[in-house]
Amino acid sequence: MKEFLFECAPWPSQNLWVNKRYGDKIYRREKKKWRHGRRNGGAEMEIHIQHADQGKPRFEKCHIGIQLFFTDRRHRDEDNYNPKLLGDTLKTGGGLGIIKDDSNDLVSYTLNITEGADQDMAVVRIQEVE
Repeated sequence: MKEFLFECAPWPSQNLWVNKRYGDKIYRREKKKWRHGRRNGGAEMEIHIQHADQGKPRFEKCHIGIQLFFTDRRHRDEDNYNPKLLGDTLKTGGGLGIIKDDSNDLVSYTLNITEGADQDMAVVRIQEVE
């Protein structure tokens, strides 16, 4: 079974753009900021490959497990951290090309949030599903 593990900055809560005037423009702007690492003052989003395969693996059908870590202890609703930004970034066609498509019949997600961590980050594990 193929597996791919990487770390990145946590993406913004959908409270930034949902039910707001010009919400689609805000979404596109935030997606671009997150994807290029400008959201947390960092460089390009780095993907750390944690296995010996050369290059990035490609997944047809997969499960994506997401663990979000935040330094403060403020309660966050998991529903507000919809993995749409991540799915759009990982898919083929304008994305990184790691997954074929982010549709529900090909990709499933689990999301957990941990408050009080050492640093704000997301750990993403992509596992092949047969």
